[in-house]
Amino acid sequence: MGNKCRLNRFLVAFIVFILGFAAPLPGQEKNKKVQKSLLFNLMEDIFVQVAQAAPEVGTDLERIAVYHLKVDERYIPPALRTHFEARIAEIFRNLEMPAMVSLPEMNTMKIASTDSSFRIVNTLPSPHELWKIGKRLRIDAFMDGAVTYLPGKAMLLDLKLNKVGTSEVVWSRSFAAYVDDPELPSPNPFMKSLIAGLEVFPIEWDVPAGDTLIHAKATNQLKHQTIYYGVHQYRWEKSRLRYEFRIGLAFLTDGLELNGTAFTKTGFYGTSSRTGGFSIPVSYNVRTMLYSTLIENRKSNRSDWLSAYFALTRHFAMKMPDISSISVGLRTDFTERFSFSAGVSMVLGKEFESQEVKSSGEKLNLKISGMQYELMLLQLSF
Repeated sequence: MGNKCRLNRFLVAFIVFILGFAAPLPGQEKNKKVQKSLLFNLMEDIFVQVAQAAPEVGTDLERIAVYHLKVDERYIPPALRTHFEARIAEIFRNLEMPAMVSLPEMNTMKIASTDSSFRIVNTLPSPHELWKIGKRLRIDAFMDGAVTYLPGKAMLLDLKLNKVGTSEVVWSRSFAAYVDDPELPSPNPFMKSLIAGLEVFPIEWDVPAGDTLIHAKATNQLKHQTIYYGVHQYRWEKSRLRYEFRIGLAFLTDGLELNGTAFTKTGFYGTSSRTGGFSIPVSYNVRTMLYSTLIENRKSNRSDWLSAYFALTRHFAMKMPDISSISVGLRTDFTERFSFSAGVSMVLGKEFESQEVKSSGEKLNLKISGMQYELMLLQLSF
């Protein structure tokens, strides 16, 4: 009954681990929708302003055309830029003078082909080509400009009309639309992290003198490769205390080596195969951590050059009683995304009986307790 309950706990922890990694943090999807709504609302505000300023264009220009708007494609993709240009052209097309001309030659998507292949390229006409287009189609001036989007804050548009042949600026205006209550980036962001590393546990065994069941080269160390998923945040803005909660899996890489045999089942301390290869998780871990800054990175509110940590971990171990550990260590954040940490732990364990040994059917008296060390070689925050 006890083993079944423990297995159920393991399954629940594993499902939570997977769901936690796959699912976005609360509010992330909502924030994306809000940002998208803000973008389009600011665009509409800009178009209203352009419509009000359009009649200022002098009637001495008879025909004009939109050339190109520069954008930051991180926020405004090419398709949205094309829509932006089309809306501006539509606004000026409502004027009696000058006439807004749509030019197929201004389509920046071109097909370059050879006898054996073709490819699509995105290129703007050169100034000389633009001059030839203008002369051939009797265009008096081309309109170009730049769109700047400050996420959650504002949108800026600079427009100007350049006379064909001389490139003289005959009209220019700047427009700005602001969010009523700007959404500033959080000074204390809530971060997720993926951590991979190595944990080494001490193990002791009690066998009669002269017993050859334990291999002569067996060491008093168990090595686990671990994977953690965590969430962390500073206690408050400008605080140098950071807390973190992690759940993770451990896989046995080097266990207790027996002499020519193996355990009947793979567990936290040994495998059921002589090769010693790991294949299944041997523990499901839950860890809470508290960091204190030693050397502050004043240029970032998401990382520290050096910090010390204190951690409490519960290891829900396979084929043995669960154990707890108390850890201290150091962490350095190379960037806001990548970190490294190392520490030592006091493992609070007790004696227990192992699984049966295949060759003899007997059980060993084992104990996992004492000083453990850990290296977290990869810590990726996002």
